Amino acid sequence: MENISEESFEIQYYAKLLLKNAWLIAGLTFLGLTGGAITNFFMRPMYRATVMLMIEKQDIASIENLATSGLEYTDDDYYHSQIIMITSNPILKQVCEHLNLSQYEQFAGKNPVSPLRRAIEINRITKNRLINLSVKAYDRELAADIANDIAQTYLNNNKSSHVYMGENVIKALDRSEMDPASRKILESLPQVVNNSLIKDLKTQAAKVAVEVAKYSAKYTEKHPELIAARKQLATINGLIKQETDKIVRSIKIELSGKFSSNNIRIISPADLPGSPFKPRKLINLMLGGIAGFFLGLLITFLIEFMDQTVKLADDLEQKLNINFIGYIPFEPKLNTYEPYEMMLRPDDNLFAECVRNARTMMDFAVSDYTVLFVTSSYSSEGKTTTTANIAVSIAQTGKKTLLIDGNLRVPEVHKAFSIPNDRGVANLWLKNTELSSYEYNVRHAEKVENLDLLTAGRRQANVAEFLTKEHVEELLNWAVLNYERIIVDAPPVLTSADAMIWAKHIKQCLIVFKYGKVQIPSARIVIDKIKKSGTAVAGGIITFRKMRGMEDDTEDEDESEGRIDE
Repeated sequence: MENISEESFEIQYYAKLLLKNAWLIAGLTFLGLTGGAITNFFMRPMYRATVMLMIEKQDIASIENLATSGLEYTDDDYYHSQIIMITSNPILKQVCEHLNLSQYEQFAGKNPVSPLRRAIEINRITKNRLINLSVKAYDRELAADIANDIAQTYLNNNKSSHVYMGENVIKALDRSEMDPASRKILESLPQVVNNSLIKDLKTQAAKVAVEVAKYSAKYTEKHPELIAARKQLATINGLIKQETDKIVRSIKIELSGKFSSNNIRIISPADLPGSPFKPRKLINLMLGGIAGFFLGLLITFLIEFMDQTVKLADDLEQKLNINFIGYIPFEPKLNTYEPYEMMLRPDDNLFAECVRNARTMMDFAVSDYTVLFVTSSYSSEGKTTTTANIAVSIAQTGKKTLLIDGNLRVPEVHKAFSIPNDRGVANLWLKNTELSSYEYNVRHAEKVENLDLLTAGRRQANVAEFLTKEHVEELLNWAVLNYERIIVDAPPVLTSADAMIWAKHIKQCLIVFKYGKVQIPSARIVIDKIKKSGTAVAGGIITFRKMRGMEDDTEDEDESEGRIDE
């Protein structure tokens, strides 16, 4: 069940990411479709004419070695060689001359053969003797003329080469027949070697040759038996020569007929093409739309991948290694001057529920704490709003709570509770005893029971020197004796050194991160600085998150500018 929920979360996350960037994806898809339409409009129409050829495979006799029956080629080798011959320079040059292709724009130039070769497509029909020869041209009539002329020129050249080859083979046979030294070539032809009559005659000749050898050793040259044996051997050899010549003549007749025919035929001449095959209007539109759509997806995920800001709970727990306390949602109806007002409503509104959930998670993250300070990386991250609402929430549980404005340079707590800032922390260490008393400077929050406020007071000339170790310790010691929970609204870490003064005296803190504002490296610097001061980071709260419900993970752009400074 856990794996199923994780997969469901991933699907929801990416679905919402796509919905968030739907306009970007739709816009790029529209641009892609527009690009396809523009391509269709400006692309020059091109026509394709196709002629179908049948090429019968033949065994080519070797002139140099007549002792073999010929060189056998595999189908792939044979047809590949024929395709190369079709697009060879001699054939294409003849076609260029026949049709005077250099006068056409597509084939203009000193060498029209190269553009002509690029315009040709040859496809062999699988496991068949048929080949489709196609020619692409801007002129439909020219495309058909070129295709037909290439086929006819190839057919004529093939026939001429066969006749020429046949003549050479026959001449070679004639030379071998007339030259006694070349008779062995004719006698070694398969048709001669495998002839049954010649086999019998050669067997008889071998026996007689044995007798001639025996008689030659036994008798003189004029002995009748030796003379008779030699005559018999000569007669047999004559018959062998006679039968061999007969076979050679039949071979020449067969070759003469074989090479006078053509193994290539035009099955279907190229007709005048009806419509252009380019531009493919529908395909161009589809490709443009698909390209735009996937470009939109790529940019969407690239932006998400490059976005290194704090947004999700995983960013805190996995990338920053701190506890996720909760989300404080973006609330457009939040009262700027009393941002805790929603905590006082009787209804269970989303904003109040998120604050209470953060309070509960804070209790889990820090099991036993009395003093806690809240800080952020920069100003305008909703820190004061978050601190005020958490303080109100704690007070609503019945715990006596004190909220201290620790930002003496840019105080905000008095604004959140709509009270004057004429007294507060800055007054505590004045020489006037009455004005510097805790009773004088601490105010009770009128609308919230159990909550007291210690605002910043009038700004001092040198805040860093004013917040001395003794002053801060004295304040915190008094607060611990009088309150169950003390929350300090400290300044941002990266824009003020005062936050570190509070960190030296308070051992637990919360960090507020505005949704999509703080970069992960900057957040790491903040956490590192706080930890080096000896303070533990209890966790992080993400503010200004646009949500529709407690389990909502919608990620919309920030619309929270100008509501409350911190």
